[in-house]
Amino acid sequence: MDASASFSADAIGDIPPPTDVVRALRSAGTVAPIGYDRDAVQIGIVHFGTGRRFRAAYAPLIDRILAAGHLNFGILAVSQSDGPIFQSLKDGDGLYHLTECNGERAETRAMGAVQCVLHGDRDVADIVAAIADPRTLIVSVTLGDAGYGVGDRSQVDRTNPKVAHDFAGGGAPQSIVGQIVAGLAARRNAGCDGVTVLACDNVIGGNLELANVIDSLAVAHDVNLADWIAMHVRFPAVIGDRILVDSPNVALSDEGADIATEKYANWIVEDNLGSERQALFNIGTTIVGDIRRLTMARERLLEGGLSFLTYAGLLRGHVYLDEAMRDGALSPLLDQFLAEAADTLPAIGGFDAERYIAGLKERFSNQDLGMKLSRLARHGSRKLRARVVPVIIDRLRRGKSAEISASAISAWLVHAMGPETVDEYSGQLWQAAEAEGDDWCAFVEQACAIEPVFGSIGKSAKFRQLVAQSITMFPGFESLIDG
Repeated sequence: MDASASFSADAIGDIPPPTDVVRALRSAGTVAPIGYDRDAVQIGIVHFGTGRRFRAAYAPLIDRILAAGHLNFGILAVSQSDGPIFQSLKDGDGLYHLTECNGERAETRAMGAVQCVLHGDRDVADIVAAIADPRTLIVSVTLGDAGYGVGDRSQVDRTNPKVAHDFAGGGAPQSIVGQIVAGLAARRNAGCDGVTVLACDNVIGGNLELANVIDSLAVAHDVNLADWIAMHVRFPAVIGDRILVDSPNVALSDEGADIATEKYANWIVEDNLGSERQALFNIGTTIVGDIRRLTMARERLLEGGLSFLTYAGLLRGHVYLDEAMRDGALSPLLDQFLAEAADTLPAIGGFDAERYIAGLKERFSNQDLGMKLSRLARHGSRKLRARVVPVIIDRLRRGKSAEISASAISAWLVHAMGPETVDEYSGQLWQAAEAEGDDWCAFVEQACAIEPVFGSIGKSAKFRQLVAQSITMFPGFESLIDG
């Protein structure tokens, strides 16, 4: 999807003042006003979450739909806090600025898709009524699985007090999923059609997890409602391809709703849609029957490439992602890493891996992003398990080399021995490092035995040797391996 759009010269209106960061970025580019009549917009989406992913990726998509003339796609946004973002959107009638940077110039435009902002705790009746409104087409979420009540192993999180309250029944629904179920019940009772529910957090299987929690709550109170939801409510998978960052250079802090991000943007939606399908199709969103292959491509190339550069860049003493991209020693290794990952992808109609990889390298080089490697390095065990380990397994199974992919894991293990590590398994990794002292191979063997991270492949002597030896790919770390 082309991230740029044409806008008319309509007046922006009373928009909240931009922060100093956006004001500075804007000076390098142009300002595009809202390209449609906001007074003519009708709410058609109830969205839970007003965070960075929503403001930088999802709301701009809807803004494009509105600019294309589909004025029944306005957003009612539900915030879970009283923070500065909520106040900024509330006080500014939902308006904010989005700045897109491509490393050469920045363009800022006004975002007008948000028509109304409600509070998840105080405005429950209005939220439920909005979901029940027959004009509502989509109910969407960008809060993460924990935000809507999913715990370990994708099961309902009964320890969440709001979720527990709604399963017990009695009183107004407190959880997000409780409010969604109440709204769906009201739709059924009024004889309305179902809706499309989108989990937009880029969590693999997030749509199924959300569907499971909604079904579980409906079954707990009304089996007939659960049957109606199964027949009338759609839960398509969604992939949003836009890098979100935390640097003050781009992703603004909680000073207000204004935000900036990279220019590139693409949304891929599983073709399990209702009447909203044509509007999504018209603005260039990729609609596919089988989203799993494209999900794998994004995970292994974009996210895997980020992980490789993160840990390799930290080994080389870099602070920012674009610095790592300019490192002449790492650039050829990244090429090899991405080639190994691309080799494991199934055939994907219409997907050009070489073109996508070339685009990734441009995106990673965008110095406007100011992406700190220390931030990207957090929770490496979770990321590598999904992004890199499957690549190694696939290549070894086919008798191919996986040395470069394994080097992403060895670089992470060096990082994991440091006190700055933020990871679910940092305690175990530190204990292994202390126990083995300077014996790198022994440390790798203990680390690979962490089954939730590496699974059965971690028991393979070949895999452990591959990870241990791959550290020599990075200049200066050859001494970790004896001989």
